[in-house]
Amino acid sequence: MDRLPRLRQLSARMTLIVAAIVALPACTTHGPLTAKAPEVASQLTAAALNPIKSSVLLKTSTSWSGVPIQYPSGPLEVTAVMIEIPAGTDTGWHVHASPNFAYMLEGELEVRLVNGQTRLLRAGDVHSEVVDTVHAGRSIGPGPARLVVFYTSTVGTPLSAPAQPR
Repeated sequence: MDRLPRLRQLSARMTLIVAAIVALPACTTHGPLTAKAPEVASQLTAAALNPIKSSVLLKTSTSWSGVPIQYPSGPLEVTAVMIEIPAGTDTGWHVHASPNFAYMLEGELEVRLVNGQTRLLRAGDVHSEVVDTVHAGRSIGPGPARLVVFYTSTVGTPLSAPAQPR
């Protein structure tokens, strides 16, 4: 199963290379296109050899509630955690002492603040979590909510702690 994406990638590269080879003679023998042939071949070859794409998923200076993100002082550590919340399960009220960011892999997660503000996260969404703010989450889809969370904290700081609504 792991070989299928690699085979698709190789197939795409081969298709572009073949297209460049087929297009090259036509470009070199028909008038004004002659000057463009090396450029066209170069672009097709470059696309075939470098299929890497980069997309910004999140760029923010605030949490989802609008509060500015501030990193703690001291020696920092980053922790990546895979979280799975079964359908219908609530996380309970809790708080994070440091900035953290999540990427939803699957399911639906409703995040709510004590003041009633909510945010619905679905697969593919990116989330800048609240810091020092009591909140909770609930998996509301038919299946589990799965997300990867990246915590940026000082060494030894708990990633989250239970809290009472205030």
